[in-house]
Parts: sequence; C-alpha cells; structure tokens
Amino acid sequence: MEMFMNSYRGHILMLAACFFVTPSMAGSIYLVDVFKKENGWQIHWRYDPRVTDCARIQIKDAENKLIGEVTPPADTYLLKESLSGNAIQIVAVTKDGQSSAPYKLSLTQPAYRPKAISGRIAVRKGKKGRAEFYNTRTREPFTVKGFNYIHLRNGDHSTFDAATATTTADYDPLDAEAMFRLLTRYGYNTVRVFIIGRSRNNPGIGGDYDTTVGLYEPYMQNVIDFLRRARANGIYVLPTFGDGGLPRNRSWRDRLKGLPSGWNTLYLTEQGIDAKVAYVLQFLERIKREDPSLLGVLLSIQCQNELHLDCRSWPFTSTSGQITAANGQSYDMASLDDRQRLMDEGLNHYHAKIVEAVKRIDPDLLVSEGIFVLRAVGKSIVSHKGIPADTQGDPRFPPTALILGRSPLDFIDLHFYHTHRDEALADAFRRDLDSVGFFDPQMQTILQDKPVILGEFGSFQFVDPTFEQAEKKLIWIRELAQQAPLSGWMMWTFDCFEQSRLWHAMESGPEFLSKLIQNQ
Repeated sequence: MEMFMNSYRGHILMLAACFFVTPSMAGSIYLVDVFKKENGWQIHWRYDPRVTDCARIQIKDAENKLIGEVTPPADTYLLKESLSGNAIQIVAVTKDGQSSAPYKLSLTQPAYRPKAISGRIAVRKGKKGRAEFYNTRTREPFTVKGFNYIHLRNGDHSTFDAATATTTADYDPLDAEAMFRLLTRYGYNTVRVFIIGRSRNNPGIGGDYDTTVGLYEPYMQNVIDFLRRARANGIYVLPTFGDGGLPRNRSWRDRLKGLPSGWNTLYLTEQGIDAKVAYVLQFLERIKREDPSLLGVLLSIQCQNELHLDCRSWPFTSTSGQITAANGQSYDMASLDDRQRLMDEGLNHYHAKIVEAVKRIDPDLLVSEGIFVLRAVGKSIVSHKGIPADTQGDPRFPPTALILGRSPLDFIDLHFYHTHRDEALADAFRRDLDSVGFFDPQMQTILQDKPVILGEFGSFQFVDPTFEQAEKKLIWIRELAQQAPLSGWMMWTFDCFEQSRLWHAMESGPEFLSKLIQNQ
C-alpha cells in the first residue's frame, strides 16, 4: 500500500456477552463491545477519528435510564455487576446535543466462546495440482481471508507503539480484541500487521534512539499481547517487516556503518543481510522465549511489506565496472543482463539467508515476501530490464513473481489497487499480475509448489467516490483473486480511517463484513 500512497502523492482472556443489534457502525464510535471482568463488565469502544464533535458517551439501561457517562478520549466504562441488569445501551452525544442511534448490548446471552487456533498452517500440493495452504491438525485446505490491521499516527505506522521518552503509547488491546471477535463471527481467519519503527513520531520497535539496544521491549510486549488475543479468537497473524529496513535506533544503524546509503545494501551486501537476519531472529526469539506456541499463530513471517530495489542508489547508479554482491558473484554494471542478474540472484541469496535463519528457530514457520507490481510504477519486465540508472519517474523496481518463485520462500504476497477509472477492473487486474509474470508458463509450474495470495487490495475514493461503489469493487476484486486463482486475500484495511484517501471495511461495519465473505 505504501507504494500507492507514495505514487499518489507524487502525481484478553475475556468472554464477550453481547452481540451488536444495530446494523451500521457509522458515527462517533464503533467496535462497541463488552467484556466480562471479575468485578463487573468492561464496556469498550473506538472513536472514529474523522468525527470531532463527540462530547460524551452515555451508558443507559434497557429502559433508557442513564447509568453513567464519560467524555472523550476515555473509551471504557466499568459497569458494576450489581448494576448490570439484562441489557445496556451505548449512545454518542455530539456537542450540539444530537444523540446517535443506540448500540444495544445484551448481558444475558450465552457467553461468546471463540474457537482458539488449533493447528498450524503449512503448504502442500492440492488436488488440482496447485499448491495450497492447509491446517496441519485438521488436514483441511486453508484459504486466507482477512484484513490488514493498520493504525497510523502523524502519517506513519503506530499499531503496536508503546510509550517512549518522547512519545505516548498508541496500542489499544481492547480494540484488537473487539476486532478479532468481529472477524471470527463473520468467518475471517487472518490479519496482516506491520512490524515497524522508522520515525521520530512513531519509534515503534526501535524505541528510544540512543538507549534502546536491539528491539524495544514494551513494543514487543504489545505484539505478544496481540498474538495471544488472536490465538484465543482463532485468527492467524501475518507480520510483515515494514518498509524502512531496520528499526530506527543507534544500535541497528551502527550495523550499517561503512555501507553505501540506501536500502539496497540490506539485500545485496553481506553486512546488510546479516543485519536484517539479526532483526528477524531477535523478533522471533523474543516471541519464542515468551511462549513457543505463539509461533503457531503466525501464518508466516514476511520479510518486507513491498520489496523493491532503487535504481538511484548503490549499486545501480554505477554504469561501469564490476560489483561483487553478497553471494560472492561479480557483475558487470555496463551490462543490462548482468544488472538484472545482480537483482535476481542477489535477492535469491538474501531470501535464502532469511529462510535458513527462520527455519532454525522454527522449522514449520512459513516465510513469505510482499511486492507491488511493476505496472503500478510504470515499468515492464522487457522495457526496464537491468534496472537502468537513467530511469525516469519512480525509481523503485519490485522483483517479479518469477524471481520470488524461484527462491526458497514458501509463498508470495502480491498487491493490487485499481487506480484508473477508465480502465476496466478485470483488465487492470490481469495486466497488473501479468507485469510480474504471474501468467508466464514458468510461473504456472512454480504455482504447483508455491501459493500466491493477494495480501493487499483496496478502493481509492478518487476512483470510487461512494462506499456503495467501493463495496462492489472490493467484492469483485476478491472474486478475481479466486478466479486467478490465488490462495487467499486481505483487504486494505479493517479500520484505518486515518488514511482518508481510501475506503475501509468498517465504513458500514458488520454489514460489509458479511458481504465481502459471502460464498467463501
């Protein structure tokens, strides 16, 4: 998704005792839920950041009698057991006194008992000759169905951010819990999240720049909390190491001292690859140390959100001479064939190192990679062979599905967005996948052993002006993914309303969740 945003700018172990009865989630608050606690019921909701006129939240009983109220930004209310009654209503009141339709919650229905994760996800050859995911316990095929769960602050990822010396925390465990419950109810099974920390505003996994060594422990505690809640609700998690390479703190930046600038060094130099491998290992080792079974919650470890090389950074700025990459091979930078081999063979070596390291931690853990397509940045396999240094426009070069298909990766994650109103959706989808070689005969052979998923797809508001139009588009894309066929899909996003240029699943709440997963 970050590729498209850049391009566009440039041109609980708790049991629920309620279910929603209101059909729409639109308004000041959403994800309204209630959790059973030892001393009563904890009511929780999330504020819609687009709505700024909410003055208070009222908690009422079934007869409309006011029990209590809170003011933003407070997002919870503890209802004592003795006051609980049979049902409650949650009402958002605006500054001018207007009340929303009530969210009605029952406290007497049978407790919501989620089915916890049982069985890991692996890859095998399916009955139709194509690779498929399957549950190792039930032996049943597994199709990825879910969402990207992303939250932003000051324009960058903050999903798991914990407090640092200069920033406040942004992770809300009850938001995550309510999201998991909702997805489970409608039959979804996976969420994709960003493991990231690359900015001063959101230090994330990097923590405090000068004092954090390795990974920021409070951030990791939030990730672990998220995995526990996912497991309890039967949801697998696909963590992707977000664009930005390494955590933004001194201990990680020191690992790259002496290297040319630019993230190409992470993929093509021994020192850079060693640093990235250490990052991935520390992340997995921390989870395993906490609870080895939590590794079974991971659908996969994704090496990068949207992998690409940059033609304006080392080594592709060189147009003569020899470059020796981390794989020990030398490449003539005056030769387009050699430059392309440097990319292809260099990335294969990079992925081999990561896969080898991950399998040492957990032999059963899948490893994947995410990419946007060449066509999305105005490129093709033929006309931009060799990552030419004089490339005009966007300098980013993603690898093709063919390149990744020949690597030791377990599966590939492609991303698709419809960005031109005058181009038919089905045509755009096919052309985009074709630009990375998905329909190449060689790729069709690779697909016998390696699944491909649609890890991101979404709807831009400048293409689809209304959510009604977006709904139809999103369902159609899901159908195109099935027809390709791909082995699953995850919409961008569940509820990242901070990203105002796109439509999100919770625009109409459970109503759309039900539509998107129909016939799955």
